[in-house]
Amino acid sequence: MKKYLISLLTIMMVALVSMSFVSCSDDDDDNGGSNSSSDYSIVGTWKYDFSEEEDGEFYVGYQLFTFNADGTGRLFEYDDGKIDSDDVFTYTCYENVIKIKYIEDDYTEYLNFAWVDKNTILLKDYDGGDVIMKRVK
Repeated sequence: MKKYLISLLTIMMVALVSMSFVSCSDDDDDNGGSNSSSDYSIVGTWKYDFSEEEDGEFYVGYQLFTFNADGTGRLFEYDDGKIDSDDVFTYTCYENVIKIKYIEDDYTEYLNFAWVDKNTILLKDYDGGDVIMKRVK
């Protein structure tokens, strides 16, 4: 199920890469405005809630992505209130694409997103639906 969700997120983000031009990390530019691109940073912990049916079973859960300033991160997935997976990764971020390389699985994915505000990221899933990730810290 984790691979399904990761693939889903990958496809959603690819659809959004051309829709936004705000940087995903702090800029050196300071134009003094409260909505400057320097207000937006992917560094922090982000939550994505999900529910899905797989093989006749219904799952409710969430994923917590933590992006550290040093380019490392961690993904926890919780299904029905219990931890289902714990993955360590490295990442790079440019424009609105995050390249995540999962250490244990030796798997790399490219996530595309658009900012809604500095605490909300909009992802587009492969069915054309919207997925929201909210900053939790």
